[in-house]
Amino acid sequence: MKRIKIVFISLLVVFVLYFAFYKPNRISIEGNWDIQKIVLDGKQIYPTEVDKYLKFEQPMVINDWSNSILIPVMNEAVSVNYEIKKNSDDSFIIVLSSNEKALNGDFAIKLDTTFTTPRNYKVFLKIASGKTTFQLKKEINIIPKKPEFPRKGQV
Repeated sequence: MKRIKIVFISLLVVFVLYFAFYKPNRISIEGNWDIQKIVLDGKQIYPTEVDKYLKFEQPMVINDWSNSILIPVMNEAVSVNYEIKKNSDDSFIIVLSSNEKALNGDFAIKLDTTFTTPRNYKVFLKIASGKTTFQLKKEINIIPKKPEFPRKGQV
C-alpha cells in the first residue's frame, strides 16, 4: 500500500510539473474576426462598393476545435480546413484545403498586436499567398478579474 501511494504521488507530481511548464509550439487564431479585406485570385471580394456604404459585416469564424474556417463570400459561406505549421525560421504557415481552387496550399501568417489602453488591444491577422489575401481584425477587451470592493453606501 505504501508503494502504491509513492507511485501515485510521484505520477501526480510529474503531471503537474509537465502541465505547469508545457509551452505549446503553435499560435491560436480561434474566434470571430472582423473582415477588412478579402482578395481571391487577384479579385477583391470584400469590401465591394455596396459594402462601403452599408455597414453590414459578417465575421469570419475560425474554429480551433474542428480546424475549420468559415468565410462569408457573397451570399454563401465557404468552409476551409486548415493546419498551422512552424517553419525552420520560426515563422508560421497555415495550410488550407477547400473545394475553392484559390483556397488551397500554403499561406503565410502575420500577426500584429496593438495595445490601445492597458485593458484593450487590437489584433491584426494577415493570411496571404500569391494573389489570395485575407486581412482580419479583432478587438479584445480584458475585463478585470475581481470586482471593485463595495464602498460605504453601496449595496
